[in-house]
Amino acid sequence: MKDKIMYLHRDSAKLNYIWRKQKLIPLAATAFLGIGVLASFAVIGQSAPPNIQKLNIAPVPLYAATQGDKSTLALALSVEFPTVGAQYVDQPNTNTDSSYSPDTEYIGYYNSEMCYGYQDKPTETPAPGKSKVDYKRFTIIGSAIGRRCADAFSGNFLNWASNSAIDMLRLALAGGDRVVDQENLTILQRAILPDNSLSASDNGPGCFWNSNNFPAKGLERDGGNYFGAIPRSMRTAAGNKKVWVGNVLNHIHFAAADGPSGNCASIPSSYNLGTTVYQDGMGSITNAVGGAFSSDGRTSCAAEGGTCSTNGSIKQVWYGEASRGWKTAPISGTFTCNNAKFGDPAVGVTKRCYLTDYSGSWKPAVRIEGINTDGFFYSRAEVCNTDASGDLMDVRDYSFCNKYPHGNYKPTGTIQKYHSQLRLAAFGYAIDNTLSYSNGKDGRYGGVLRAPMKYVGPLTYDIDGQENGRNPNAEWDEQTGIFKNNPDGNATFGNSGVINYLNKFGRLLPNKLGNYKRYDPASELYYETLRYMQGLPPSPAAVSGLTAAMHDGFPIYTDWTAIDPFANRPSSANYSCLKSNIALIGDVNTHDAKSYGKSRMPAVSLANNIPDIQGWLGVVQAFESKQSRSYTDGSGALRVTNNPNNASYSGTPAPTNHRQSADIIGLSYWAHTHDIRGVNWTAQPDKQRPGLRIKTFIFDVNEYATESDINRRHTNNQYYMAAKYGGFRNQPEAKDNTLPYNIQGNPFYNQDGRADNDVWQDSDRKMEPQSYFLQSDARGVLTAIEKIFSDAASAMNNIAENAASGNNLAQTDLYLYRASFDTGSWTGDVQAFAIETNATTGRVQVASTPTWSAERELSKQLASKPDTSDRNIFVGVQRTRENPNPTGNTATMFTANSIEPALQDMLNRPSPSAAVDNLWQDRVNYLRGSNAKEGNPFRARSRAMGDIVNSGVQYIGSPSATRALGDGYNQYVAANSSRTAAVYVGANDGMMHAFNAKTGRELFAYIPSWMGPKLSALTDVSYKYYTHQAYVDATPVIGDAKIGRGSTENDWKTVLVSGTGGGGKGIFALDVTKPDNFTADSVMWEFTHVNDADMGYVIGKPRIVKMQVQSEGGSENKYKWFALVPAGANNYVDIGDGIYSTTGKAAIFLLALDKGKNESWQEGVNYYKISLPYNPALYQSSVSGAGQLVKATGIINLEAVVGSNQNAVDLVYAGDLHGNLWVLNFAADSAKNATNWKSEKLSRFVHSGNAIPMYTARDSAGEIQPITSAPAILKADSVGTYVVGFGTGKYIEISDATNTQVNTYYALYDDGTSAMTSGSSASSWPVGIAGRGRLMELIVDPSDANRIMPRSAFKWGRPSNDTSNVRAGWYYDFPKTGERIVSDGVYVPLTASIDFNSLIPGAASASGVCGAEGGASQLYSINYFSGTATVKESMIGMVGQPLYVLKSSGSSLTPADSTGQREDDIVYVDPRTGQEKRVRVTRGRLSWRQVNDYLELRSQQ
Repeated sequence: MKDKIMYLHRDSAKLNYIWRKQKLIPLAATAFLGIGVLASFAVIGQSAPPNIQKLNIAPVPLYAATQGDKSTLALALSVEFPTVGAQYVDQPNTNTDSSYSPDTEYIGYYNSEMCYGYQDKPTETPAPGKSKVDYKRFTIIGSAIGRRCADAFSGNFLNWASNSAIDMLRLALAGGDRVVDQENLTILQRAILPDNSLSASDNGPGCFWNSNNFPAKGLERDGGNYFGAIPRSMRTAAGNKKVWVGNVLNHIHFAAADGPSGNCASIPSSYNLGTTVYQDGMGSITNAVGGAFSSDGRTSCAAEGGTCSTNGSIKQVWYGEASRGWKTAPISGTFTCNNAKFGDPAVGVTKRCYLTDYSGSWKPAVRIEGINTDGFFYSRAEVCNTDASGDLMDVRDYSFCNKYPHGNYKPTGTIQKYHSQLRLAAFGYAIDNTLSYSNGKDGRYGGVLRAPMKYVGPLTYDIDGQENGRNPNAEWDEQTGIFKNNPDGNATFGNSGVINYLNKFGRLLPNKLGNYKRYDPASELYYETLRYMQGLPPSPAAVSGLTAAMHDGFPIYTDWTAIDPFANRPSSANYSCLKSNIALIGDVNTHDAKSYGKSRMPAVSLANNIPDIQGWLGVVQAFESKQSRSYTDGSGALRVTNNPNNASYSGTPAPTNHRQSADIIGLSYWAHTHDIRGVNWTAQPDKQRPGLRIKTFIFDVNEYATESDINRRHTNNQYYMAAKYGGFRNQPEAKDNTLPYNIQGNPFYNQDGRADNDVWQDSDRKMEPQSYFLQSDARGVLTAIEKIFSDAASAMNNIAENAASGNNLAQTDLYLYRASFDTGSWTGDVQAFAIETNATTGRVQVASTPTWSAERELSKQLASKPDTSDRNIFVGVQRTRENPNPTGNTATMFTANSIEPALQDMLNRPSPSAAVDNLWQDRVNYLRGSNAKEGNPFRARSRAMGDIVNSGVQYIGSPSATRALGDGYNQYVAANSSRTAAVYVGANDGMMHAFNAKTGRELFAYIPSWMGPKLSALTDVSYKYYTHQAYVDATPVIGDAKIGRGSTENDWKTVLVSGTGGGGKGIFALDVTKPDNFTADSVMWEFTHVNDADMGYVIGKPRIVKMQVQSEGGSENKYKWFALVPAGANNYVDIGDGIYSTTGKAAIFLLALDKGKNESWQEGVNYYKISLPYNPALYQSSVSGAGQLVKATGIINLEAVVGSNQNAVDLVYAGDLHGNLWVLNFAADSAKNATNWKSEKLSRFVHSGNAIPMYTARDSAGEIQPITSAPAILKADSVGTYVVGFGTGKYIEISDATNTQVNTYYALYDDGTSAMTSGSSASSWPVGIAGRGRLMELIVDPSDANRIMPRSAFKWGRPSNDTSNVRAGWYYDFPKTGERIVSDGVYVPLTASIDFNSLIPGAASASGVCGAEGGASQLYSINYFSGTATVKESMIGMVGQPLYVLKSSGSSLTPADSTGQREDDIVYVDPRTGQEKRVRVTRGRLSWRQVNDYLELRSQQ
């Protein structure tokens, strides 16, 4: 009985047992013995999976499970009348402008590439509160050619001629001011321009007609064509005259004249070009009592005795006085405003004539037929309109029209885009046109809160950054995009909200149209905004004595007690990570009380949270005048001002200098460098928020274009200074720590103490502050507002692999591709950032603004084709237990007309177990990007692209000619030398995406078949709250492989192979040789657990490898290409189909890349499997008596070593979740026949006929340390010997975030033999190297905490005991709590070093405020052979795998010697972290170890 094996069949609910050496052992516990009769498919009699602990793969990104509190942005709208001046002015302070050219693009409410007609007789039924007149507008009739129209208005011209500066801001922020906002109709209206009609008591702004606020716009004749800017009838009527445009109220007037003329009180009759001109006449006069006259839409025409003109149109005239009565009649032409004309309606008082629009039926005879009948055109544009087939006509090359679930389009801006990433508040002015202080008298001080801090979109979020349900105060309807007039429910005014205030100020009071603030105390406004963020109440002077008229039809919040923006948050937390921002929009000609001789700022009181405002202003003035002045920085350290640049001025400016002594300068500096709610606020400790600071953004509207003067702007502009000192980089940049910063309050010196203007300036706009933006061209406005919001907002970057478009800074168009996600909406993006070298500092850095955004490109694509017809999406054919190898096509188009019935059925129900709901076609369209059904019945998405969490971005350009692969490969390289470069990434929208690497446009997407049962969940309205899942959540691997059997270019393909992480059990291969011509035939194959039950969730990265499959003399090809796949985790878990591994062994698959489409998967024919045993000692008994393997099994990652045998694989190294490092030797003679690809025949180490690992990683307490990253291998001292390094740690399960086990980095010596170290076979789990006692410990260098060294000198070898100085490797225990390795290392060419980055997770308890943004990283560079290393802390938090590019190819350090050798420096740099690798190499004759790396390096230079 000694060697006999006997099987005893028991009840299926119990374990099968085997009898070996007269001992009963659980079947699974014998797995390490490698008994061959155990099949991978379910055996008869076993109806339950093996009792092995499941790996609970986290359904959410662990490094954002607690994303933390959302950012805040308070808009301080210092909008006085100049802010509504002209957007386009050719020179400063002018009242005429004739600079129009169609060669220049002018962006605004009108589409600059379209032609417009004028809708003078609207057919729409007016909405309640509206009249027909409100619907008069310009509307798109077709496309322009070169921005010229044959017989229409050019949208480009209308923007130039009529756009207001505030309109451009409104467009960028919220899509524009919608004067009509209905489901299928949106009309934007220009800001109301003042017409000098306000009463003297209003002290309002003057007339804008042909003024330096809004110059007369002259259109040159251009040979009578007028640049195709106006319709043909107007060109003809203009004759030989220039066309002049005048703007006032919401009107545009055209005249054919030699020059501009008139004023608001008397617009000349010549301004009637394009107008239907009637003969003079008047209809019946009627009497109206005093008060009957509505001032809505009135225009003051003339005082009694004056002359009025309707400019040829029909108007209603009102002659009289408001309190006494009126005479009113329809009228046309020129008339005298007197009793003789109308009779006397108010005897004994002075009367006046007013004109209003007329909607009656009376008409005089027509003298000239025109385009409008009002004497002017309404400055309104219909936007986001569609054609008869529903296609969007108003397509623009910037984000504008967004389609909503009801199928309609609405214009949107940055507020809608970032609604899930930040909270917003709005401050403005009370319309009290008195100076804050003048001639010894106080007037209206400061600014007021118009909309308190809130989420403006359809959702709210808690302080952990997690969704908190629907937003009762949402500012738009998420189904239609229509703005809500009163989202905050204000009963007094019926208007509220951030967007409404932004869009409507100046037009809400009918009798005070265009009543903008005349005097803007901007510093006082800024301080009130800051007080709100500080948790203080409003200053009494700001909110006292407010009248109804001062509200301007909008609420003012005077009690902030219940609306503290940081209420319900702990006072003891650290708020330093929370982005808090103020963005001020205004002009520099400000009117604070201080400018007139009196400061109304409060006195310093630190205990009451009042800073020394004048003192901090003095510190900035000392910096700017190059004076030395002491100050205390935000950490409490004493500093002295020091500025290496030229002084902006000498001495200290006078306090009344409203530019150089403006309080906003000192306030913004203090708020940026000190806690605004710090521990010094002892009067109210419950309101303390330590670490909370403010970044200030400024948008300077450039009044009269005077700030275009560089010297004036740089030395005499308070906004420039406020941004310079309130927006410099005062801590490491989360996205790029190569950027300099200063934490000591000095914006001129970096963290290393070196003078560096890049701390404060925008490196792309030299000597311009990073947070200062000057009104210039409209593209600049769009960019500026996007920059403000993107910098202010919060979003998570994916820490899986980034990709670069090259590895040499010398090449042009070098980009970093980075994926990101937002847990608020479960959406994602891929962005391309230029990698550039700062010309001044030589610093390699990643651009702060993306060159393209895949999400943005996809949104534009969907906007132009809402039926999604131009998206190339494919889906794999379903595989089942009954049909694991479907024949025919491996994939179909993912359209309602193409998908197979099985997938239709899956999509025809909201979940696999739910009833049919007949919505499968709608689900297909939704998943393709259509939002026609969003909100009802499907969930509403802010973007079509899903979140990208664990999938790294991969870039593939042209194939490399440096790879000597033979067999026609060179021809293949030549044939594909100009193919489209693409980036690939998996997303949790169910797709593997391919994007054009140059433009970001999607090339194609692929949905693996096993996503089918899960796809409906993406449409569930509750998905984004509770049920987020992984879909295509793994990193693809891409490489060239020989698929055919010949030796031509057609035998090669570029192949993408990928698993789906936690998305399912399977792997797929795509032919991406021609990514811009991808079809269903490009899907090569899929392999899932229905093909082999030992396939698990492939979390790691496969490898594309060449293998020798049969030794010399065989009948088959000698070599074949395979996907080498770690089977991942949970292959033993039943996912509901009854297919699972019966052994639970970790497995490695070799899947033939040349498998035919109609060829079934057959083990030993087109795929091979290597099953690896596990340690039976890890079984533990349970209460029920059935043992459980308490550690999940599986292999996550592996690495292959290519030998000299025609680039075929010699060795494979793989670590598993039990800490075992396996070595599989494919170079052995027996392994050259694929039939011998079994673990016991391939393993470097074998014991009793069974494969055993080279090493098992255990911590000092003996606990196993899981291995999840790929090993890194270097050649050692002779052929066939290697040093293999790997780190331990796992970050897959939610519990991993709080696991504090000590993890380790190991380097082991593989001497090419199967000799085990002494004592290795003594334990119950034999290994090649017997534990850490045979390794050398590395420690922190006692003299340098940033260096690591061996504890003592050692030699490499196979030690026979634990005391010998011969060591089989070394190990380093990570010192940081929870520190681990979960991403791969990279080899530094021409060295013996591997660089890797560790992960230190944020504690799971770190919810709220800052949350756990994944944690931190340490950056290691370690010499494998010596065991010496350097380590530094990452300054950008958590990073993944290092990414090096070649910075310089070598500068000669020594002259060549007699052998031709010289020493050079080669420098590599990671553009994300700034980590530089300087490699000193010897040029000339090279050692054998250097040759291959050197040739590869030279090919890239």
